[in-house]
Amino acid sequence: MPVLKSLQAASAMVAAIAWLLKDGIGMIARILFAWLYSPYLDADCKYWRLIADCFNDLAFCLDLIAPIFPHLFMLIICLSSMVRAVVGVAGSATRTTIVNHQAISDNVGDVAAKDGSQETLINVFALLCSLLLLPVVSGNVVSIWLLFCLFTFIHLYGNYRAVKSLQFRTLNQSMLRIIVNNYMETRKTGTVSEVNDEEPILLHCYGCCLSDVLTSSKKLLFMCSKFTVIHDLRINYGYIYQ
Repeated sequence: MPVLKSLQAASAMVAAIAWLLKDGIGMIARILFAWLYSPYLDADCKYWRLIADCFNDLAFCLDLIAPIFPHLFMLIICLSSMVRAVVGVAGSATRTTIVNHQAISDNVGDVAAKDGSQETLINVFALLCSLLLLPVVSGNVVSIWLLFCLFTFIHLYGNYRAVKSLQFRTLNQSMLRIIVNNYMETRKTGTVSEVNDEEPILLHCYGCCLSDVLTSSKKLLFMCSKFTVIHDLRINYGYIYQ
């Protein structure tokens, strides 16, 4: 009996240490990610929203892999906790940006409540599907992985189409590059819908220096209804006129 109690105490201690280590690493990862990347979450909202979805599926994949490698179990669950930390920061931050964008009548609370209800409805539907599929895939590793890959593809494709449908009216570096290129080629900036459709989601390309592009001209002039921007390449100086 004393030996059994000692083993139980040791098992409880190991479980507690594992839980503290996993959650502690996740908390540190949240702080570090927010410190390093929080300035980019608003400007590149579509990119980070899709990254959060990809990392969320990656965390589930790591959870499925962990039992296969018992000698690496602790390392894998700690890595999963780090990935979920990125999901938590990027997902919540970009969700706030998207809700503010959709609240065109300054009804942020209304939009947030309906968004939460929609997410809850999807979770209920997923729960029902899980109850139906559980007897089928129980003990069948191949079926589990096939369904995981199928649902992951559907999830990522659906989220990709969702972020592509967003029509932001604020500029980031990618959209500014598109507008400048359109103006240089056609003397038109393009509509909000056209610029958003051209914006790359995962592969960002910020272009190159103006001095490398405008080899045949010494001055770039950009005009709109409210202001004029002139960049003089000879002295590397810019002017803004209202």
